[in-house]
Amino acid sequence: MKMCELKERINDIAKVAGVAGAYTDRDDRRYPAEVEVMYKEASMYRKQFHLDGRELRNAAENLNENMDKLLQRIDMRSYEYGTSEEKFAWFYQQYDYFKPVWYIHGIPYFGEKWKAVEYQKQCEITLKSYLDICVEDVRKLQSQIKHSMKGT
Repeated sequence: MKMCELKERINDIAKVAGVAGAYTDRDDRRYPAEVEVMYKEASMYRKQFHLDGRELRNAAENLNENMDKLLQRIDMRSYEYGTSEEKFAWFYQQYDYFKPVWYIHGIPYFGEKWKAVEYQKQCEITLKSYLDICVEDVRKLQSQIKHSMKGT
């Protein structure tokens, strides 16, 4: 249920991120503007699935394990990519394929609108991929907890 509700948000968030990407000068920023919008959404996904730092520390304590070892053993990719805007920007680079062409995307209104739509598409793909990673990580963590409970 939670995943369905989060998936429904992706299109709207991707539109906002796409507009940010299209109308912000990428050369003046450390990361593309759309990264900031998507990072906030990705952080919310981690919180919703209890994959944020505090919750993971609690899980590691309950499993009597060091948090870093737990994260490494179950290959917690949501944590790897989602703990900072810089790491999320690196994750986003895998999907950042769109390169505006000045003679097409420089056309007032239509070019800018097309550019926003292209950025929206790649932001949507990025957010869907990150949400899938969060779901996969929750399953791995739950499996680890279940396995641990069987051993006691």
